[in-house]
Amino acid sequence: MGSAPSLLRYADECRTRYHRHYLCGDDIPFEQDGWRTDAVWRARIQREVREDLRVRGIPYVALQGTLEQRAARVLEEEGEGGDCGGREGA
Repeated sequence: MGSAPSLLRYADECRTRYHRHYLCGDDIPFEQDGWRTDAVWRARIQREVREDLRVRGIPYVALQGTLEQRAARVLEEEGEGGDCGGREGA
């Protein structure tokens, strides 16, 4: 198991791994599948991920709505030919 400093270093290295980052919102109703804890835990993790992205200065596109709406937003973003317009998390 890695140490905390190596995990943080790895997280920092991931900042530039992708040309665009997407964060799926937690607005889809929670359904217990036997693996996840509950909606409260999901909301907490969502806040922590947003905060981590903010602290690291990683811009992201927030995806909300139905799966179809989210997929359409990704296609819209990716169709912009490298322009990172529409980023919401920076």
